[in-house]
Amino acid sequence: MKGVFLRTLMFAALSTPLSLGTLHPRLASAEAASEAQVKAAFLFRFTHYVRWPASAAPVDNVTIAILGDDPVASELLKLAQSRKAKGDQLHVQRISSVTEGFDAHVLYVSANYRGDLRETLKAVAERPVLTVTDAPNALDLGAVVNFMIADRRVRFEVSVLSAQRAGIHVSPELLSVAARVISAQVQADADCGVLTVDQEFPECLQRVART
Repeated sequence: MKGVFLRTLMFAALSTPLSLGTLHPRLASAEAASEAQVKAAFLFRFTHYVRWPASAAPVDNVTIAILGDDPVASELLKLAQSRKAKGDQLHVQRISSVTEGFDAHVLYVSANYRGDLRETLKAVAERPVLTVTDAPNALDLGAVVNFMIADRRVRFEVSVLSAQRAGIHVSPELLSVAARVISAQVQADADCGVLTVDQEFPECLQRVART
């Protein structure tokens, strides 16, 4: 069921520019969603496709920390409130740094963050944190997931290498709908091409998922 939901989300993001028109009604209205709403929905769904180690905080209370203030952060806070009303334990917190008292499953560094992205990612590189960014070349700086816009559509890219370094496991289902997957052995966009939701999960990406 989760895989079907993820592919529904990806189809909506890919088929209509910046729209969630066919997304599950719990996450979007009939109105075309903004870029911020699409990214917030992705952030929420990412937590269902990552496995954290036993040393991490209990995953029955998933916490997403936000660095920087932008529309995505605002939409994510709204989404968290709506999910709590339905009984889900999703916590969203704004933070000013990752140096003191940082304890979250996901770190979203917004496009408006004015700090040093490289140093911020370096500070949590070996901690069990799913880092999600919104900046060019962020995977090269150590992010696990990075948002990108292709043909006015929200996509995302994933670094399996950074996930390994953080000690977290990204599911093959999530990798199969990423625009780009990078690992130590294979750069999936070069070897496999850019996937769409209609394609099968190819053997080369299966190798990436296992690395």
